[in-house]
Amino acid sequence: MHPTSEDLRRFVQGVLTPEEASQIVAHLGGCLACSNQLGEMLRDQSSQDAQLPSAAGVTSGTLVQVRTLDTAKDRLYGVIVARSVSGLVLRLGQTLPAGILVLMRSKDEVFMGDVLACLATGNQFEAKIRLHHVSRLSSGSV
Repeated sequence: MHPTSEDLRRFVQGVLTPEEASQIVAHLGGCLACSNQLGEMLRDQSSQDAQLPSAAGVTSGTLVQVRTLDTAKDRLYGVIVARSVSGLVLRLGQTLPAGILVLMRSKDEVFMGDVLACLATGNQFEAKIRLHHVSRLSSGSV
């Protein structure tokens, strides 16, 4: 069953319980329509709200699963190599197009943002991600 617009709005606001957020994340992994709807909500919020989410719990070296929400690409895995309050730098095995919306999931958290740039570094790529949303999950794994 698809989450309602209200459920997605509450997810963006970070007011869902960890269990509810986990259910939304699980659904987004397989539903392009809901992912696109959430992406539009995040972009709207980002343009209206200068306050950025906190990535304080994220550390360099954290493995994350990466899912593009604007295309049907397979899931990727990357490693966080740098972080700030407003964004992350991920090291990946393939490039991500600038402007694409991504859902990233670690063991404990889910992050949503858009790719600002993706540069080749040897045989890997480093993607600079502007964060729109960070949620803590109750449990799970990459």
